[in-house]
Order: sequence, then C-alpha cells, then structure tokens
Amino acid sequence: MAERGWQVEISDGGIASGPVPDAQKEQYEKASEECWALAPKGATFDEMPEPDRRKYYDFYVQTRVCLVNGGVDLPAAPSYQAWSEAKGAWRPYDDVPDDQMFEVYKKFKDLCPEVPPWAR
Repeated sequence: MAERGWQVEISDGGIASGPVPDAQKEQYEKASEECWALAPKGATFDEMPEPDRRKYYDFYVQTRVCLVNGGVDLPAAPSYQAWSEAKGAWRPYDDVPDDQMFEVYKKFKDLCPEVPPWAR
C-alpha cells in the first residue's frame, strides 16, 4: 500500500490506514485488493480443523474484551455458531468505526493484538 502512495502502518500481518477521503475510497480499495492478492494463501476456513477454529474465535473474543475494557465501544461478539456459519468473517477490529480505526489501532495494537501470535 505504501508503495502505491497510501499512508499505512504495517503490524501483526495486517495494515492500518488513517481515514480515507470519500473521493479516494475506490482507489484505496483497488490498491488494497491488489496487495492482498499478492499475499501468500493459508488454509481456508473449511479446511481448518475444528479445534483451530475455536482457538481463533476465542482469540478474537479476548481481543474484543481487551478493546472494550480500554474504552472502545463495540457491539457484542457473534456466537461461535454464527461466526462459524459466516466462515470466520468477524474480527473485533472490523467493528471499530472507520473514522476511529487509525487511532484505536495505534493505541491498542500491542495490548489488544489483531492477529493471533501463532498466525504471524
């Protein structure tokens, strides 16, 4: 993303960017998709053993608790069943409003990691 001119912070296997102006959102999304297409692929959700799925879910729930305890207003986590049916689509940082994401991520990235340590 940085090579494409976007201001981002790289950490824990992901990126965080500041607010993107509405007029540039389409360009940002295109650049993001291009970058993720270059990333190595891991096992799909369906290929992941059930104990590993549970480990990821529990990690994300704990990250959510950490963020909420730090003062971030987030909705309740989905149930494990709902999360599984959505193929693991929910992550707590996804619930942070776009206009707060950069500051929240900067403040909590080390205390409330986005990516599990075994997946880095």
